[in-house]
Amino acid sequence: MSAGANIMVPGLEQTKINLRLAMMETERISRWNELRSAAIIDRYLGLQKGQKARHVGSAELLDIHVFRGDQLIGMGEVKSDIDCQIAASADAQSKHDAYVVDLPKGSGQWGVSFRPAANLKNLKVGLSEVIKIAKELGLTFVAPEQLWHESHITFRTLIERLGIAHFWNEPGSLLDRALLLREPWGGLVPNQCPPLQNWVSEILMSYKSRKSIEILGGAVELEQRHFVICIESNSPLPIRLYLQNHALELPIETLELPSWITDLWIIVPRGFQERDIAWRYSSVDSWELFTTEGFLDF
Repeated sequence: MSAGANIMVPGLEQTKINLRLAMMETERISRWNELRSAAIIDRYLGLQKGQKARHVGSAELLDIHVFRGDQLIGMGEVKSDIDCQIAASADAQSKHDAYVVDLPKGSGQWGVSFRPAANLKNLKVGLSEVIKIAKELGLTFVAPEQLWHESHITFRTLIERLGIAHFWNEPGSLLDRALLLREPWGGLVPNQCPPLQNWVSEILMSYKSRKSIEILGGAVELEQRHFVICIESNSPLPIRLYLQNHALELPIETLELPSWITDLWIIVPRGFQERDIAWRYSSVDSWELFTTEGFLDF
């Protein structure tokens, strides 16, 4: 292995840029989820109670207001369960046209699976060194978890910093290039809904210090106090897999919620669905499934 392998660490300025991009992408996704959640709750309340829900925009501390006629009778807060780094990386990756990287002569052809949070610019720059080291070690398939020997620490660190899940040589090709592939996500789909209590409690705790939650929690005079969780990249994988495949099958778990929440909503992602789907929970009604005909406009 090359003794002086160059492990790239983003400079401070690049780190600041990455953080800004992550925040911008997180805000974009959050805003879209707020609008979608308001449309779903508006449709539900309109059908069930003749009431209206409206997204109130960034000027207000809370995301949703509920009305009976002109009377304000409820408020709601929307939480998008986002991994900021994955969201920013996915947006950046979608803007790359080419997933083929030319390699130095004699490198051969390699397949490279990269993780969701990988920075493709850094990855493309660092690939030549990674593959050079692999060839020096006589390796044709490389995954970080296999590099356990002390002499492999620098190599493993380089691979992990570049966001590589694994890579492999493709014999028989006369080309010197790397073919980049996003690492697929997935796993065993649960037959029953995974436990939700700890996940919901953790999200509520992460919001505990926010002014919006203080307002919602203190609004005891209101009939309705909605808390909405939109499933996103930070949500536990078993929950995402269950919702992707069994969104119409409600949980049976009884939740313990703060007394200020009258309605808890879990909004199902649109991927692999043909309509908007939401789960509503309250201490009075337990779980309730709400679906629409097709996707709502908002």
